[in-house]
Order: sequence, then structure tokens, then C-alpha cells
Amino acid sequence: MKENVPVNFDTYYFWELLNEIENRGSEKYNAEEFRYLKRFLDALREDEDAFQNITRLAGSSTTSDFAIFFSDILERVRSLDPTDAFKKIEEYARDFLETFGLLIEEAGWKKA
Repeated sequence: MKENVPVNFDTYYFWELLNEIENRGSEKYNAEEFRYLKRFLDALREDEDAFQNITRLAGSSTTSDFAIFFSDILERVRSLDPTDAFKKIEEYARDFLETFGLLIEEAGWKKA
């Protein structure tokens, strides 16, 4: 992600959601689990556009559910006032972390 690049609301919201997930994840998970989360989130921050990152997720059977999760969220926030959308960011972060927690319990996922 480059700094000082204009972004649309979807991408800005996506980045803020990833930040919220990371902050909450640091409190929720042990050090090893948090490393997996951080690596996953860093990969989602590679492209400048939220949908490019989400599209990459969709390409893997292991992470395609997360692509659907993020796509659904961005679709929902488009119908909300930005203030209302940001009120929901904590809820979405919690939902993500619950799902991610189930995923990291699967031993095979850590190798992917």
C-alpha cells in the first residue's frame, strides 16, 4: 500500500477494518496465532485497492470464505451513511476474528 494515494471509500473502509481486526486480534490471540493473523492481514494490504486484495483471496479454496465475508461487508456499507458504517466496524472485526479463530485451529491451514 502506497501512502498519499487517493482511495475510494470502500478501500479506506477495508483498510480501517483490517486495522481494527489487527488491534483486536493482538488482544484475543496468543503470539503464534497473532503471527498468522498479522501475516494474513499484511497480505491483504499489498494492493492499493480493496477489491484487488479480496479477489486474490477468492483464488484460494482456503481463503475464499474470507473473500465472501469482506465483499459482503463492503456491499453492506455502501448502503449506509459513512458514520453508521464506522459504527459497525467493531462488530465486523469481531465476526472476522471468530471465523479466523476457527480457521487457525485447523492444523493444515497453518501450512498453507
